[in-house]
Parts: sequence; C-alpha cells; structure tokens
Amino acid sequence: MGNYPNTQASSNERRSPTRSSPPHQPGHDLTATMVCPKKQGSPAGQIVKISNDANISTATIGPSPPRFLSLPPEIRDIIYTHYMSSLPTRVWIKPHPPLSKRTLYPGTLPALCFASKHLWQEATLAFLRRTRLMIEADAYKTQPPLASFLAQFPGNSGFAAVRMLGYPDAVVGYSADYTLRTPSQLIVRCEALQSLLLTVNVYFCVRSAEETFAQITDDDLDMAGMHFEMKSKGDMAAAVGLNAILKCANLRFLKITCQYEHWHYGECGVNFGVSRIEDIFGGLVAAVEEGLRERLGSVRVEWEYVEE
Repeated sequence: MGNYPNTQASSNERRSPTRSSPPHQPGHDLTATMVCPKKQGSPAGQIVKISNDANISTATIGPSPPRFLSLPPEIRDIIYTHYMSSLPTRVWIKPHPPLSKRTLYPGTLPALCFASKHLWQEATLAFLRRTRLMIEADAYKTQPPLASFLAQFPGNSGFAAVRMLGYPDAVVGYSADYTLRTPSQLIVRCEALQSLLLTVNVYFCVRSAEETFAQITDDDLDMAGMHFEMKSKGDMAAAVGLNAILKCANLRFLKITCQYEHWHYGECGVNFGVSRIEDIFGGLVAAVEEGLRERLGSVRVEWEYVEE
C-alpha cells in the first residue's frame, strides 16, 4: 500500500489546546488590584497592587481610602455644611407644635443627622452653626424647651453652636413664673453668637406716668390719652438686655427693629415734644451705641423703624 499520512490524531493532539496569555508588550503594565484580607498578613482593608511587569518583582501596598469619621473634625464640618447648603437658613422656634429634643420639629433636621448617634450629635451641631433660630412671640414658652434641646450636648457645645438668633417680636413684660423669659437670658449663654436680630417697641423707652412699666398688662395696651415719662438710658439698656449683648465677644452684626403704633407718636409727641418717631427711640439708640462704642469697629449696628 502506498504511504499515506496518518489521519488518526494522537492522544496528545486530541487534548484541548491550552490557551496561553499573550506576551507582555513593553509599555503595557498589567496591574491587578485587590483588597488584602487580614489572614494574608497584610493590614486588613489595605489595597494591594500586583504588577506583571517583568521589571517589577514586588507588590506595592497603598493605604485604604480614609473612613469619614477618621477625617479631621474641621473637614467633616465642611462636608456637613456643603451637604446642608440647600436647606432653609432659618428655623422658627414656636410654642406649637412642641419642640422635640430629638428632631426640633418634624422635617427640620436633615436625614444625615439620624444615620447614627455620633452623626446625630455632630451633624446637628453643624446644622445649628449655619442656621438662624428665630424665636417667635411668647418666648417665655419657647426658650425653655430650646434651652433643654441645646443643653443635651456635652459641655456647652449646644449653646456654643448657636451663631445666629432672631427675635421678630418685641419681648417684654413676661411673668416671673417662667425661666429664660427674656432674650438676654438665652443670648448670654450663646457665647459664640455672631449675628443678632432684636425687635423693640415704645415700652422699651417710656413708661406711663400712671403706672410703672412692670404693671402694664394686656388690658392696658389701649393707653391713648395717658401721659408718659421717658425712661433713663440705663433702664433702656436693661430693657434691651445690653449687658448680655456686650458679653458676646464674637458678635459682628446687630439689627434692632423699633415698632410703634400711630397713637404712640401722637402721645409721645405731646409729652416730649418730639418731631420724629425716631426721636422716641433716641435714648435707646444712644444707650446701645454708647455701650458698643469700644467695639463699633467690629460690630455693625442697624436700626429699622416700623409702624405696626
């Protein structure tokens, strides 16, 4: 028979061919990255990079990404502030609904505050630092719950976190049965306060000649026809809580809104011969500016006159 090629494949030839990796091309560094488990001897969580470059014979170990709570507090605070940048910058503290020691009011604190106990404390303090707390009328009812909320943070950090306060209503004549019943009693505890909005009315400056200021009640508000006497500058300074304001070493902005009714101008004009409503508050302006004279370079003061 003729010599024909052997058509039967050998056993070696019938085996499935083994795929070989393509040769490494110069300039192409093929690197594998994995997280090294603790049992392999490398620190748990560290990133291990292994290269198949012929010129590299050892694995390089780099640090793992930092955990959020391992960042410096200053960096975390910047992150909190950026996270809250879209939130309202004012929160209104009011008698109803009741203030909660956990949430302030429903929907007020961002969701991040409730991720953990640690984040609740840090993120809530960051929220307070960037938010103005507006104390509505009846502050004698709203300030004690607010003080309780701030007091639950370690040390004085809750009060120290308050940088901006506002009192949109004139706060005078509260009953002595309440604690923290005037703005000054909260202001003095907020040692890092930077911005303060106050509202005053005619009763900060004058008292009726028929009654003392402390005896004026809601039934006496219609006092047209009464005769008034001007308070001393010292009494005006006490009424506005000037001593508490002067203790705020970080204060940079103070705005005082002076409210009056039309009949106030008529009665005070007859008694004191004033030609402008601003003159009724002139003694109060002088008392505040004299008290802040040494700090006028750092404290900006604005006055606004509003007819109710």
